[in-house]
Amino acid sequence: MVDCGACSACHGAMIQFFRYHHQEYLEGPKTTLVFGADATDADCQEEGRLVLVGNCTAKLCKEGRAFCKGCPPVPSQIARTIDAGVTLDD
Repeated sequence: MVDCGACSACHGAMIQFFRYHHQEYLEGPKTTLVFGADATDADCQEEGRLVLVGNCTAKLCKEGRAFCKGCPPVPSQIARTIDAGVTLDD
């Protein structure tokens, strides 16, 4: 998880995501969640799956980067985006 100046609403969403979904990702590929208005391309260089979380990270959307929209994002949607590995339209 890379927190780049995220607001309290995103922090709350991430806490709820980890509370209800962490067990789904204990095994499997490494996943990096990047969130916060101050996120840059340099924050997106981790190996493994990468998911941009929250509307503030939309500016970093590029091919190969999954994006979970929302302000704040919904924890179950974060999980769905990780599972899909792509930006979802819903």
